[in-house]
Amino acid sequence: MKKIFILTGEPSGDKLASTVISKLKSQNPNIEYSSVGGNHLKKLGIESIFNLNEITYLGFTSILLNIFKMIYYFLLIVLILQ
Repeated sequence: MKKIFILTGEPSGDKLASTVISKLKSQNPNIEYSSVGGNHLKKLGIESIFNLNEITYLGFTSILLNIFKMIYYFLLIVLILQ
């Protein structure tokens, strides 16, 4: 079985990914999906490893203040996918 991981990063990416995944699911239902996504992917039955809001930051200062948290989640994703 093929596996696809989706990392959307923010709500508009979640919406775009849901469009692509819904088309993929109709063409090949034998693909397993995992993600860091939001409500759009969740509606397709794809559960997120953690909440998209935990890694969505706007603005340079916000990113700087949360850089270690973002690195932690990146490393967590890598460990989970191994």
